[in-house]
Amino acid sequence: GGAAAPAASGVVTKIGRELQGGRHRPGEQEIFKSPLVLAFGGGGIVLLLVAGTLWFLLGREVSSKLYAQAERDLSDGKYSQAIEQFENYARLYPGSSRALPARISAAKARVQRELSGATPAWSLAWDRLDGLVREFRNTDSYADLLPAVRGFAEEIAIGAAKAAEQTHDESLLPVSAEATRLLERSADPDTPLTPVLTRIQDASAKAEAAIARQKTRDAAVAVMETALTAKQPIDALAERETLLRKFPMYRRDQGVADVLQRALQMELSTVAISDDERPATKETAEPTLHSVLPVLHSRSRTSDSSLGQFVWVLAQDSCYAVDTMTGEPMWRRVIGFDPPFNPTETRGDAPGWLMFDRRTGELIHCRVTDGSVLWRLRLPAQPSGGPLIDEGQIYLATTQRELLRIDLEEGTVSTTLTFSQDVSGPPVLDASRQFLFLAGQRGLIYALRKRPLECASVTFTDHAAGAVSAPLVSMGRLLMSAENDRASSCRLRLWDASDPTKPLPPEGEARVSGQVFDAPVLRGPHLVVPLQGERLTAFVVNDEAGRSEMTEVGTYRVQDGYSGPMHVALGPDQQFWLSSTAFRRFEIAADSVRLDPNFVAVGLTSQPLQSVGETFFVGRRSRFAEAVQFTNIDRNTLTGTWRTVVGARPQAAWQSAGGNVVLVTESGILCNIGASRVGQGGIEKSAATDLDWPPSLGEPPLIATRSAGGAVVAIGGSAPKLWPIESSGRILPPVDLSAPLELAPLDLEVGLILPMSGRLSIRPSQSSQKFEDWRAPVAAEQPPRWAHLVRTGNDEFLAISSAGRCHRMQVRMGDIPHLAEVASIELSPPASVAPVVLEESVIVADVEHQLQRLNQRTLEPVADWAGA
Repeated sequence: GGAAAPAASGVVTKIGRELQGGRHRPGEQEIFKSPLVLAFGGGGIVLLLVAGTLWFLLGREVSSKLYAQAERDLSDGKYSQAIEQFENYARLYPGSSRALPARISAAKARVQRELSGATPAWSLAWDRLDGLVREFRNTDSYADLLPAVRGFAEEIAIGAAKAAEQTHDESLLPVSAEATRLLERSADPDTPLTPVLTRIQDASAKAEAAIARQKTRDAAVAVMETALTAKQPIDALAERETLLRKFPMYRRDQGVADVLQRALQMELSTVAISDDERPATKETAEPTLHSVLPVLHSRSRTSDSSLGQFVWVLAQDSCYAVDTMTGEPMWRRVIGFDPPFNPTETRGDAPGWLMFDRRTGELIHCRVTDGSVLWRLRLPAQPSGGPLIDEGQIYLATTQRELLRIDLEEGTVSTTLTFSQDVSGPPVLDASRQFLFLAGQRGLIYALRKRPLECASVTFTDHAAGAVSAPLVSMGRLLMSAENDRASSCRLRLWDASDPTKPLPPEGEARVSGQVFDAPVLRGPHLVVPLQGERLTAFVVNDEAGRSEMTEVGTYRVQDGYSGPMHVALGPDQQFWLSSTAFRRFEIAADSVRLDPNFVAVGLTSQPLQSVGETFFVGRRSRFAEAVQFTNIDRNTLTGTWRTVVGARPQAAWQSAGGNVVLVTESGILCNIGASRVGQGGIEKSAATDLDWPPSLGEPPLIATRSAGGAVVAIGGSAPKLWPIESSGRILPPVDLSAPLELAPLDLEVGLILPMSGRLSIRPSQSSQKFEDWRAPVAAEQPPRWAHLVRTGNDEFLAISSAGRCHRMQVRMGDIPHLAEVASIELSPPASVAPVVLEESVIVADVEHQLQRLNQRTLEPVADWAGA
């Protein structure tokens, strides 16, 4: 042990010398082997190792804190700060195991930042999500990222669609569609997407519908603005109503509501007022007509005497005054055909009738008693409806877009209102009688203040041009308009007319089958509306504020196939009367309309009902004649005491041996007027009689004159008859026919040729003779009708059928008198009018405007000429 110690010591000493570099002479030492340098160097290395260890420990602590802060910011919704922190971490520590998660978290935060807030930026959110997928879909971490991707895609797909619905931003729909496709691509096979996709589809469908609505709305508003710029408010209002019918939710849209107010105000401002007076003339001189007018007048009771009361009847181009008790026509005034309104009764110093003369364009006020003119006023245009007479003033609408106020006593036009469109009368009064309501031709009802006469408000109704044909009806606080808005039905609309200074608010409506052209009638709470097709609907009306309603009681249809006018009059005890195809009485029951089975005055009504006391005065005509039968009818017993027929057109006339003029009219009236009476003129009431044929006859009579004088009149129907009339005008007893005639009889020397279906018969002049009928050979089940009969000689004639077959017929007087066919030919094309006999030829004009010349005996063609 003692020997080892010196050995170790020697080694140490040796090492020390080596460290000291050994012994060196001054100036030859090595600095790096200096103990001092070596000591400092070793200390430095130690310090560096310590510093590295500390730096590593401190850096790890800082990175952890940075990442943790980023995660806290993300969880707190501070997405911008989180994005910055994650990006810093990834930049500072790219080799860290958290670098990729930091980049992913930053990308997710970018998506969440766009989705956060009250108004998410859906397009930017999709861009961020799309960028996230593109950046990380090829990394190992993408599988763990898929749930977040699906969540973002679902949120964007639904949210963008809902936002598109709310904001009408069409650009969001592709965003929703792209997000939906991403959702489908990244779907979890174990989790079905059907519920989610259904929600997305529903949201997208709603968005597309909302965007389409908005486009329609924007386009409609543009049209409205264009119309207002062009000073066409009615077009703007019509476009608005079209929009609201399709999308009612825009009724509260500020832009649409603003158009309504501006358009109504513009329309109100277009109503021009003129106070220029136009005086009437009181010249009563009229041309004297030296003509006599025969009328048929009959009475069942001659003890009734006149009370000086008159009612009017219109026929052809004239207005007649008829005594209410006797039925006698007292005077006649020619006013032209189809007057725009019926004579209107006036009350004043001289009771009269107001009527319009279509020939002269004059409004005429004449006395009831004798028809003399009180004044006449030339109008700038024809009336567009009847007048309203109130407090000594006449209010009359014209086809020149005007409403005239005319003084009843003097006939002076005091005020003229001019509208932007045609208006139709008559105007109606409101409950206060201080305002008038007037329907525009299209879409508007005007409320007019009477003093001064001016437009107070305009109400938009959106009825189509001409849809309101019946007069407006004032019903206390309510106003009713009948709008024919459909081909087979009508909309009855109620308006709150309590404040005419403002647009009338709608109060409800009812729809009825059939269109309304004639005036509805109101009495008390009961309203009866006549409908096309001979239908009637009764209502009970309540105009109480807050409880306004129009309750249907019942409907009654008289018969099918009638589309003419219907005139209704209401009376006491909930009864009303109708003149249409007959005069009928009805009763309004609790829940139905009941018809009295008795009816009178069969025929087509020709004018509104008039009444005096309990008597109605009814005008009617047949289905084929223009003559008007005017009768008085007691409203309870449905009986009358007189009948007057006016306006019958003559169909045949001749002069009798005594010089009288004999006329046969279309309605079966025979007039026998003395020669001296013809020159006196006036109305002839005692020279007429009528043929007794059924009032329900539906086809015109067949009338033919005879060469020896006189005529024959034939009617068809279920009981065909023929009346021979002698030259003197005496009517012989009627002859029953075996079948209806298809043409008027043809007069030959032997008698009358009677053309019946498929055969020709002779009614001989001498009753002792009898002739066999000739029957046409017919291949078809129904033979063609006879079209023309043309006399070619004393005992010969041509008979031409509607099929174009022409027969030359001859009377043969052999052992068995009969008709024989001598020749026949097929006319192709058929004749359009009756042939003309010219010497030995027959000239035929066919339906193709060509003339054919036939030999009268053989019926062979001789020549053709082309016609114009």
